[in-house]
Amino acid sequence: LLSLFFFGFSSAVIVDSDYIEVLIDSDDNDNGIANPGDVLAVTWYNSFEDGDDSTVSTVSTVTVDFSPVGFEEDNTAISANNDEDEFIWTAFYEVDDESFLGEEDTGQEDVRFTITVTDFEGNVANGETDNPVTVDNEKPLLLSAETTDTDELELLFSEGIDSDSLSACDFTVDEFDIGFAFSEGDIVFIELEDDMPTDATPTVSIIVECDTVQDFAGNAQTEGSVIAADGVAPEVDSVDATSPTTIDVTF
Repeated sequence: LLSLFFFGFSSAVIVDSDYIEVLIDSDDNDNGIANPGDVLAVTWYNSFEDGDDSTVSTVSTVTVDFSPVGFEEDNTAISANNDEDEFIWTAFYEVDDESFLGEEDTGQEDVRFTITVTDFEGNVANGETDNPVTVDNEKPLLLSAETTDTDELELLFSEGIDSDSLSACDFTVDEFDIGFAFSEGDIVFIELEDDMPTDATPTVSIIVECDTVQDFAGNAQTEGSVIAADGVAPEVDSVDATSPTTIDVTF
């Protein structure tokens, strides 16, 4: 809900917090987090002391500052439109791919917005929303990979990956066939159908032939490539005693 503290109005203007809200007006993937393409809505219900509706005429304009989800040079002070009764003012803002960066580790951030109300005499009052909305428009990044067995690899991403978004055909590991892929937090586990050499350092790439690699906010990554580190211990192939004091070990 939104709490506003008004000052300087010639008429008594109050805010009924039961009718003020910030919400995701259009949540395409229904995850409760604002992603690119989702539309934010900030609504202010103008209420009056002692039921005196005549003070509705004192409000001239209402704007909402959406700069927490937009670049400063963008026009992020959006005018709110009121309904035909002039009681309810709502401003909308669409989140895009580049207007919001978020925290470096997750791409998510809880943001609040400032509302500005001006009366016809030029008096201005400002207030900030009480309830934050979580915004995330940052794609997960493939940071590194490591072999953990001759048929297994672990991939590290910049944030948690939704395991339901993964398929074996989302990745390539050199010429090796992938059996399946799943995730736990920011780690994606890949199991191969065949064994690699113990010293293999394959190139791991996101190709997304049949699905997308998504974070928990629904942001999809379609590219990225790293060379896997060798995390598998060598295996002893043979041991030969060539003399009483010499042993040949082949890996």
